[in-house]
Amino acid sequence: MKGLILKDLYTIRTQIIVGAIICLYPAVLFHLGLANMIGEMGNPNGEPLLSFITLLISYCFIVPFSSFLLNTMKSDYESGWLKIQRTMPLNAGEAIGSKLICTGIVIGFFALFALIVNVICLIRAPGVFITEILIAGPMCIGLLQIIAVAPCFPLGMKIGVRKTDGLYLTFVILTAIILIIFGFVAFSNEIPIPTIRIICYGVLPAAAALVTFISYKAGKNQIVKDL
Repeated sequence: MKGLILKDLYTIRTQIIVGAIICLYPAVLFHLGLANMIGEMGNPNGEPLLSFITLLISYCFIVPFSSFLLNTMKSDYESGWLKIQRTMPLNAGEAIGSKLICTGIVIGFFALFALIVNVICLIRAPGVFITEILIAGPMCIGLLQIIAVAPCFPLGMKIGVRKTDGLYLTFVILTAIILIIFGFVAFSNEIPIPTIRIICYGVLPAAAALVTFISYKAGKNQIVKDL
C-alpha cells in the first residue's frame, strides 16, 4: 500500500505545491488588511465578524484543493493503470485504502496550512478573534471535506470515473449549505455553545469516520466485482 500512496502523492505533487502558493495570496492580503480592519472596528474584543472572515478564508484554503486525489482516478483510468494493477499482488482493500489515506493526507496538509495562518492571526492580534473558532475551524472544515470526498471514490468506480467531478460538486454544495446554515444559527446564538462543541468535537468526527468506513467497504466490494 505504501507504493500506491507514494504513486498518488507523486501524481498530484505539483498540484499541491501550486495550491499552497495560491493559498498564500489571500492569507497575505488578509494579514496586510488586518490592522486596518481592526482600526475601523475600534479595536474589537472577540469580534465575531473577523473570526467569521478568517473561517471563510480557511474554507477557501481547504475545499478547492482537497479533491486532487479524485484526479488520480482519471489518470489511472486513462493511463491503463487500473488494468495493470489487477496483475499485481494487491488486494481490493489496499487499492481503495490508499486513495482514502492519500485524501486524508492532502486534506490534513491544507487544514494545517489554514491552522498556521489562523494561529499567526491570533498572535498578531491577541484578543481580537474568537480563539476557539480559529483553532477548531480548519479541523471541522477538513472533516466536512472528508465526508464530501470519500464517497466519490466508490461511486466513481461504480458509475464511471468521468462523473466524479459532478459527484464531488454535488457533495460539496450539500456540505456547504449545511455549514452555512449551521454558521448562521450558531452565530445568532440560537444553539447553546455546549451543543455546538458536541457537534464539532463529537458528531462530526464520528460522521467522517463512518463515511470513510462505508466508502472503504463499498469501494472494496466494487473492486472485487470488477476483477
